[in-house]
Amino acid sequence: MDLRVVATCILIALLAAGAAPAAAGDYLDAGEVGAITAGTAGLVMLGRHLGDVGARRPPRWTEPPGFDRWVAETLAPAPRAEARNFMESDTAAAVNVLLAGAAVGVLDARHPVGESGKDVLQGQFLYYAGMLSLKGLQDAVKGTVARQRPLSRLAPEIAAKRAFVDAARDKRSFWSGHASSAFYASTFLDKRVRGAMRREMSAGDYDRWNWAPPVLLYGWAGWVAYSRIHAYQHYLSDVAVGAVAGWLFAELFCALDDRGRRTAGDAPAKDPFLTFSFGF
Repeated sequence: MDLRVVATCILIALLAAGAAPAAAGDYLDAGEVGAITAGTAGLVMLGRHLGDVGARRPPRWTEPPGFDRWVAETLAPAPRAEARNFMESDTAAAVNVLLAGAAVGVLDARHPVGESGKDVLQGQFLYYAGMLSLKGLQDAVKGTVARQRPLSRLAPEIAAKRAFVDAARDKRSFWSGHASSAFYASTFLDKRVRGAMRREMSAGDYDRWNWAPPVLLYGWAGWVAYSRIHAYQHYLSDVAVGAVAGWLFAELFCALDDRGRRTAGDAPAKDPFLTFSFGF
């Protein structure tokens, strides 16, 4: 087994152990935490396996649809051998995820729904479990679809000059991991910010300022998605599907958080398990 998979599973288990409550019925119980941990670890390992399988096969999807080609050639300038923007690196995507996760933790600590410490532990557990689950599914899809990146398809002579392009990475165009992680982080953080605003602000002040978090956060996520087209790393369909996947995973894990964030003695929530709340 890949050491990175082992390390990921250990990290999830440690977070789960920290998030598991001492008393039954208070926040997520041990069984729920265990099920989320197992599901996340399973997706990560599946993604690693199918990603490795995809790296050993030739690209399956090389010719882009006409619309994807037109958008790439219209929105992006002529490709070049050097990196086009900061978001071309995996480090940039990781920094985006970590900063959003830190902001979620700060909001849970300073504006708790229940107990500050438990809010932080459960919020961090679910934020990173959701991100790792999304990454696992993304790797599985990338390895199965094996779509060639636009740089290699539309400008192979430029791609050949890039020292950091390898054959395995070149077949991981669909879908965009940068876009999915950015929309996941933005959605999760937007819910936290607006939740804190509702609790701390008057109704009138909230109505005046509730537009700001989604505009700023989704604006940033949209820029990340555009930067991937601009760099000839993804087509429009790659970033669009990635954005939807990130948003859906954030909705799912935020719903798990809302469902589990109950104080002892409260009646179980009667709301649907998964709610969609994009909007102001």
